[in-house]
Amino acid sequence: MVRTLTRLNKIPIYPDEKELEEKDFEKIGKIAGDKLWQSYKHLKENQTYLRSPTCITEYIDAFPKFLKIFFEKMLLQLESKKIFRSNRKNKSQNKPLKQSNPQEINKTISFLLSVLIGYAFPYFDLWLPVVLSSLCRRPKLISSLHALLTKCFIIGHTNRHERQLEKTRMQSIDPTKRLRSGNDIFNLAVIDNIDFKEASFGFGNIYDVTRGTSHATLRMVFQSTLPILVNEIPEPIKELNVDTQLFGMTQGMNIMQSKIDYAFEKLLDFQKSTDENISYNKNLDVNTIEKEILTRCDFGCLIPPSNVVILTPTGSLNDDNEIFRATQMYKEEFSLNDDGYLDICADEAIFRRLIKSRTRWEKIRPILGQWHTSREMLGVLLTIFSSYGIFHLAAAIGVRFLDKLQAVVDNRSTRRVLELIWVAVGIAIHIYAKKKNISIENISTEPTDNNNVCVKAWYFYYKYFAMWKSHLIGIRIGNYELQHDSLTAFAPLFPAAGKNNYTTSVAHFLSILKKYPNLEKKLKHCASINLTRKGHYLAYDEALEVHGVGYVKQNIIGNVINQENLNLQIKATQEEKERIDILLNEFLDPYNYNRKDRKIDNRIDPLWKLVENLVEIFETCNYTKHELFKNNPPSQLTQEGLEKLSNAYNEGLKRIKEVYCQEVIKTERINTKGRRHLEVVKTDIRSINKSIVPSQKRKVPENDESTSRSIPINDDSQHSNDKNPASRRKRTITTKEEKEILKSLLLNEATPTDEEINDILTNLPSTWDIQRVRRYYLNNKKKIKLF
Repeated sequence: MVRTLTRLNKIPIYPDEKELEEKDFEKIGKIAGDKLWQSYKHLKENQTYLRSPTCITEYIDAFPKFLKIFFEKMLLQLESKKIFRSNRKNKSQNKPLKQSNPQEINKTISFLLSVLIGYAFPYFDLWLPVVLSSLCRRPKLISSLHALLTKCFIIGHTNRHERQLEKTRMQSIDPTKRLRSGNDIFNLAVIDNIDFKEASFGFGNIYDVTRGTSHATLRMVFQSTLPILVNEIPEPIKELNVDTQLFGMTQGMNIMQSKIDYAFEKLLDFQKSTDENISYNKNLDVNTIEKEILTRCDFGCLIPPSNVVILTPTGSLNDDNEIFRATQMYKEEFSLNDDGYLDICADEAIFRRLIKSRTRWEKIRPILGQWHTSREMLGVLLTIFSSYGIFHLAAAIGVRFLDKLQAVVDNRSTRRVLELIWVAVGIAIHIYAKKKNISIENISTEPTDNNNVCVKAWYFYYKYFAMWKSHLIGIRIGNYELQHDSLTAFAPLFPAAGKNNYTTSVAHFLSILKKYPNLEKKLKHCASINLTRKGHYLAYDEALEVHGVGYVKQNIIGNVINQENLNLQIKATQEEKERIDILLNEFLDPYNYNRKDRKIDNRIDPLWKLVENLVEIFETCNYTKHELFKNNPPSQLTQEGLEKLSNAYNEGLKRIKEVYCQEVIKTERINTKGRRHLEVVKTDIRSINKSIVPSQKRKVPENDESTSRSIPINDDSQHSNDKNPASRRKRTITTKEEKEILKSLLLNEATPTDEEINDILTNLPSTWDIQRVRRYYLNNKKKIKLF
């Protein structure tokens, strides 16, 4: 083809003629491109062989002849050069000589031809690209795809050789080289457990195979560049005593509560008519109120993005020695001296073990993960208000699985439900206060009577949830003061709800922040971390879960059950991912990590329906007759229950101070008795679920005659069965008289025949049949043999 093209354009190609220059190849490329474009008619005529060939030779012959000849001659020439060089070496070593294999060359030719035609005519549906697309969707055949690409010289070496190279690369990787150093670098270590389980089974029944598991401690570090010096030695330390104020309402939380109240007032935009009727804005929901609150809050963490490094993992966190070993590895990697402190963040379970490790190395400063704490705070609110109608309100906005809500199975869903309830309660309380012409702060101080028990109880929910909301907002905008003030204010509710572990951990955490003012100074600049979206910060333990554990599990390969391989894979995850990202970013569009906010149903109709119901309940004294509570009224919406609820905060404050004195400063003897006592009455959702959630009955098609004939429904029996579900199936008990009749059968060694059973049935009631007699014989014959 080249010779023909060069002669047509009068280009000399013989040795005694002028050599081809770059301009000559440019002309050849243009001529070849035009000729390929004009070959569409030829391709159309041979499309049957191009889309469904019977062999690779038939597939290649269907392409334009000039392209086939060009690639065939070029590859044969290269092949002959390679064989000549190889055979010269083999001949000197007395090895067999290699021979050219045209069939192997055809595989590469077919791939090159498919690429060119696919580029020129992308919708032609060529056989090779189409089958490769199907092969890419079969993970079990990935090795075959790898071998095919190796044959076509797209991949440089075999899968086995790649595994060897990968292991060599991973063993040579040192994650500590990614660490930065300097007097303005704040190192915050984060650890968590990471688990793996075998993904699938090759053969056999899955119930006959035990799935292997592996565990490791994922160690990460977030390195933040602060505008202050972080290595001040020695660091100032404050002495803690009984009078140190660590828990309870703070001035910052009171200010934040006022901002929230003002946001509701502004958005409701109350108007009074001439006849003293009140009107208000109904075009608001959770997102509208949250945006208004955010406009009154200050963003923090105004520093460059942190450097995130995944370090060498350690063993399972179930062993205290492994946790201490992890801290010693951090000490060596950060080059800490004897006066240096290790600031390390973890969830509550690991936090308690880190507190124990301080007895072996006092320079450990554990930081309680605020994302896990935020989740536990939701559980506290559900526990405290379980007997005051919170599940009734959740059912009113459409929640069906209240048991999952109580267990906080899904953090995001639970948060959404409680936010909807909070907004509905907040709107209803502001309407109530406006109608009564009182300040919202005075609701709790009004004289208690049967008319205001409900509004007072739910005012506490409005106030306590505002603490949780402030805590979450503090995380999302990186505001340390807001996080600290809201956690300090919320802390007494942990013991009030019987959360002993979190009570102790929060007491330790707040005391550490108070004791080390330099740590607080650092956290004010980097209370949260921003990895995904502008203005959307994550808590450190949340970043570890989402972008640490999730990142590793998405990018790890090979046998994760083998502990040695698992540790190598985790250590090399970042290096290997970045190595591949360079290729993907060059050939594909760079992945954009900026995400938009999720589209969530604002549920504005159920929200305002609940607001209307709450306004009615707040204004009536006989709330138990209201539609919201009539099926199963909340047991503690009484004056006695309200008194318990109003005293719960102060009692919890007293109890967490006792824990602080016993566990932290150790001025009192440790007494764990009664630490899980609840200051309020807790209601289990299982006792009220059926009465407040409407049952979802299956709809039977009206025109489905076969269904109506095969499953007749008796309305009376169905109604009685709904009232007493236990009566649907009764246990059958054999009487003494029946046992005497059946006794003769048990004396026989052989299994009774049908005739013998029929003779016995004549003396038994009609409820007995042959199958039941046989079942009785088999069950009771075994018992006789045992004795």
